[in-house]
Amino acid sequence: MKRFLILSLGLISAAIVSGCAAGPIMPVLQVANTAVTGYRLANELHPPKRIDPSPNELVVNDQSIENRTAELLRNNGRFEFLLVRAHAHRGQVFLVGLFRNRAEANLAMDLTKSVRGVRKVTGCFFLETEDAPYNRDESAMAEERIRDSLAQEKSLQDSDVDISVIQGSAVLVGTVENELDRDRLISLARAENEVLTVKPYLLVSK
Repeated sequence: MKRFLILSLGLISAAIVSGCAAGPIMPVLQVANTAVTGYRLANELHPPKRIDPSPNELVVNDQSIENRTAELLRNNGRFEFLLVRAHAHRGQVFLVGLFRNRAEANLAMDLTKSVRGVRKVTGCFFLETEDAPYNRDESAMAEERIRDSLAQEKSLQDSDVDISVIQGSAVLVGTVENELDRDRLISLARAENEVLTVKPYLLVSK
């Protein structure tokens, strides 16, 4: 049900800002490709609430896109990424990543865009700083608790949703059957003690 892949992201033209959310308004991240969506970066890029509707034609299946992207990112020859996960939905790739610097994010995005069949890339990026270090064990335990809560909800058991908890944010990527399921999933994630905010990238199928 979950497809977690270690991946990456790129071609970004604005400064990555170190430090936490408290402080001045952060600059907008501009991406030099019309097929790529850029978001504001503080320690994260805020995602949309919906996945785009499917295109009329599907050139490459999503599993092939995810597998090829994972292969490119693992073997990039430059960086060992802290964390990158991808979820593809009919050629639209959602990347959830934690990076040390702008160069890592740039490379990850470039590699993802180069994969055959990718029609759009949307990123939710986090920047590791001294004030916000990544604790892999705590994040993994929080993700598992949210998955356990989801598994106990009969209406959500068939949902295809990836869950990542990074620096207090729960990022939800995937599909749910209806708006009630979407709201319930967000509530379950928000109830986790480690979660301060929820970032939903969710397609409502009905």
